Amino acid sequence: MKIDIELQMSYGRLLKREPVFISDEIFKLSINTAYQLSEVIVEFENGGEKVTTHHSNVTEIPIPQELKFAGVLEVKITLLALGVAVKTWHVEPIVLKEVDNCLSACAEVEELRSKLAEAEKKISYLEAQVKVIEDSRMDISRQLGDLWRIHES
Repeated sequence: MKIDIELQMSYGRLLKREPVFISDEIFKLSINTAYQLSEVIVEFENGGEKVTTHHSNVTEIPIPQELKFAGVLEVKITLLALGVAVKTWHVEPIVLKEVDNCLSACAEVEELRSKLAEAEKKISYLEAQVKVIEDSRMDISRQLGDLWRIHES
């Protein structure tokens, strides 16, 4: 899963400011910036646990698995030039949320499933109606052809 971030002059802005649901997927920060991130140090923190990673020539940075738990993920990206820190961005906090065992989502999912089943029935009915109309059109076309040939003879 990608979390899109735009690095602006002094901070990193989330393109979607909504909680990120934790899953088994690999989470990555997808970075949009005018700067070439030839060498960066990324500091992650969630719930007091910290992980620092070092990357070269990146546009995507994986979030450490050990920090994928419910909480607020803080990210600081530091651009290095010849080993010297030249620019730092503090990214807006990323809220990581656990799925609540389907307590609130199950009703919504079931409602969507029933609407989907209803839509599929309507589509099948409409497809059958289109077939009937197409068959009628072909019959009428044949009849007109027969009438035209009779008229010409």
